[in-house]
This record gives sequence, C-alpha cells and structure tokens, in this order.
Amino acid sequence: MGTNIFPLLTKEGSPPQAEGEVRILTKVFNKPGTKQLRRMLRNNMPVAEVILWSKLKNKQVLGCRFRRQYGVNSYSIDFYCPEIKLAIETDGESHYKDGAEENGQRRQYLIEQYGINFLRFSNDEVRKNLDGVLLAIEEKINELSNEKTVIPPTFR
Repeated sequence: MGTNIFPLLTKEGSPPQAEGEVRILTKVFNKPGTKQLRRMLRNNMPVAEVILWSKLKNKQVLGCRFRRQYGVNSYSIDFYCPEIKLAIETDGESHYKDGAEENGQRRQYLIEQYGINFLRFSNDEVRKNLDGVLLAIEEKINELSNEKTVIPPTFR
C-alpha cells in the first residue's frame, strides 16, 4: 500500500488521518512570501471587486467575515470566508484569454483539495446584477452552514 501525502493545513484544520500518512510541514495559508503580492492586489482591485467588497466587508452578508486576497498555497483568492471555507472569485477579461480558463480550472481544483468551495462571477455579473450575485452568495452560505443554523436572507 502506498503512502498518502497531505500538506499540513495550518488555520483551517487538517485532512483525515490515514495509516502510514506522511505530513509535509509547510504553511499553506497566507504564506509570508506572497504577502507583498496579496497587498498589491488588494490595493489595485478592479471595479467589480471594489463593488463586491463593499457588500462583503464588515460581515454584511449573513454575518460572515470575508477576507480579501487570501492566500492558499501560491494562489490568491479574491474573497474568502474561512469559517465556512467559501471562496468567491470575480473573473475579468484576463480569465477569458487563451489558456487562462484551463489554468483557472487547475488552480481551482488544487485549492478545492483543501476543502474550499468556489463561487465564480464575471465582472459584468457583479456590475449589472449585484443583487443576484449577493443572493447566490447567501444561498451558498446557507448551504455550507446547513449543519449549523440556517441563516435567513438579508433584505436589501
């Protein structure tokens, strides 16, 4: 039987323990080496991210605390709620160029291996249908919080 190798999950908990498992002791979340990049991304957000952040910050959506440009391994997630492991990505023009979609899918797959769930919205969706985007986020939060208490939707 082969040995299972799982990275150490520092803040978010660890994967199930298996017999013969080898744990790689590395920091996975918000690595110090990515701090400058994450800070630069926070200070240069596209308009759609600024709009969405204005609604996510300060626990405005069902009391969930979101963080901007949260690091997972060598990647940055636009918005992340650690309590329910929900990542929200806004996709701009660069996400639709040659090869970008495949890279995005690979990136998402790797991040999902840490138990993180994704919601994706285009920049146009955020700008033109913000209420619909927020409703989809609320529905996903309720779905992920299902084991706990179902939180009623907020009224805008």
